[in-house]
Amino acid sequence: MTPLCYVSAVVLLGLVYYEWTIRKEFFFYTWDYLVRNNFAPAKDYLLYAIPSARQWLEFPSYVTFLWLCSIIVPGYIHKGTPLRDSSIVYFKINGLNLFFVLLATLYGLVRFDVIKATHFYDNFVQLFITINAYAIIVSTFLFIKGSVKENKGEEEGIGGWKGFWLGQELMPFVFGMPLKFFWLRPSMMLWIVLNLSLLAKHYELNGHISTAMMLYQIFSFSYVVDYFYHEEKMTRTLR
Repeated sequence: MTPLCYVSAVVLLGLVYYEWTIRKEFFFYTWDYLVRNNFAPAKDYLLYAIPSARQWLEFPSYVTFLWLCSIIVPGYIHKGTPLRDSSIVYFKINGLNLFFVLLATLYGLVRFDVIKATHFYDNFVQLFITINAYAIIVSTFLFIKGSVKENKGEEEGIGGWKGFWLGQELMPFVFGMPLKFFWLRPSMMLWIVLNLSLLAKHYELNGHISTAMMLYQIFSFSYVVDYFYHEEKMTRTLR
């Protein structure tokens, strides 16, 4: 470990201690409240947090929608930077078009009362649980897939936890789609979907939109639009 790592660890411990000193009274108050009520509030919250069958289907449905639209929505083909094993991948650049298709679809779902505008805010805990569960499943699948694949690239076949974390394959493909490139789309777009749901809840509770909320929405939305406008440049990092 470098000296910087030790300094970072000391700083982190200092921040944890500082947070503890200013919040310990709240912690003990909360603990006392739970004990006096036989932990009933905690049990109720755990039952509330368990995702329903519909909630387990929401994220894979969202990813499948983006997957199909990535194939269908018009775009152009971009030749990627040669990988470390000298192979070349061609990417279909249509992320910006896909982003606006998603927003139009969500508007239609809200407009015709299929879902509420605050749906993703109201079900954030369940969404958090299901997304992380699917992330573990996909990561495990890719680790196994990369481990048994023949003719791995120079940087592949790492093995162990490092291989699970960094990936066993240089450029994994699933159903003909370069997964490293594709997976940034559901991630970046879901950020805006959550933001818009947060905006709807903010308006529902306050009856107006604050300046801080409006600025946050503008900056984050601009960031994502800029990313997809320059999406082809992202392919240079996929090496």
